[in-house]
Amino acid sequence: MAVSDVRHEGARPEEPATSADALAWLSAEHRVLLAVLARSTDAGLDSQIWQLAKSLDEFLYRAGHWHDQIAAWEAALSAARRLGDAAAQGAAHRGLCRAKTRLGLDHEAHIHLRDALTLDTQADYKEGQAQTHYFLAYLEERQGDRAKGLRHVEQALSLYQETGNRAGEAEALNAIGWHHALLGDYDRTLHHCGRALPLLRQLGRRMGEAGTLHSLGYAHHHLGDSARAVECYQQALALLRDLGERFHEGEVLIHLGDAHCAAGDTSAAREAWQRAMDIFNELGHPDVVKAETKLAEL
Repeated sequence: MAVSDVRHEGARPEEPATSADALAWLSAEHRVLLAVLARSTDAGLDSQIWQLAKSLDEFLYRAGHWHDQIAAWEAALSAARRLGDAAAQGAAHRGLCRAKTRLGLDHEAHIHLRDALTLDTQADYKEGQAQTHYFLAYLEERQGDRAKGLRHVEQALSLYQETGNRAGEAEALNAIGWHHALLGDYDRTLHHCGRALPLLRQLGRRMGEAGTLHSLGYAHHHLGDSARAVECYQQALALLRDLGERFHEGEVLIHLGDAHCAAGDTSAAREAWQRAMDIFNELGHPDVVKAETKLAEL
């Protein structure tokens, strides 16, 4: 049964005119939508459960509502299992991975990705395999194996190219550039991210654009060009604030402070790190320690 089949007579969908309007509506209504999801579970509307969890996913992730994101995807995973939908199960596992990674539950996140990769491989669903390798790269990065992370994201790139997913290809190019930066090869970062940025802008992938600007800023900073680093970070921050992506805003602010400090502007560095600390405190995220340490050492 499609979502349209259960619409009440006279009900009209919200049609926000801008992304800011959509973000404001979701901020005001997401608790209601989570309650709808719970009622849908009670009513056995399995297709609607999965669709609603998917629709809420990006907002919950960006706003830092990670416990709610887990609850939504757990309901979706159960629904997908009842439907016998392998692709939907894989998506639910990846959604659970993203939320649990934000909460530091890396072991559980890795299990979800292992299960997602098994499902997608059995179904020969290359798009899902690509997404899973992309997330595995991030987990390996967090656990310190940057070379293994690079191999995963190179696999993701190959799969995205095979399926003709240009947005996925661009995101993977940025991720490859970022992993090269972590490995100290900043020229390769500039090369790969320089390829990714125009494609992401052409496709309107603003979150990917922000991530790529962050990667470019990080590379420029480590190559000694603080002015270009600051420029890239500030462009990334403008996009992240418009998208309501609080966690990554905090991450970029940390690196912006580093670039300001390298340029000798300690006042601007202090302001950036203070803003990062405020964000991580609001999110209840342990990265607040990074900002506190930098401020204490300034």
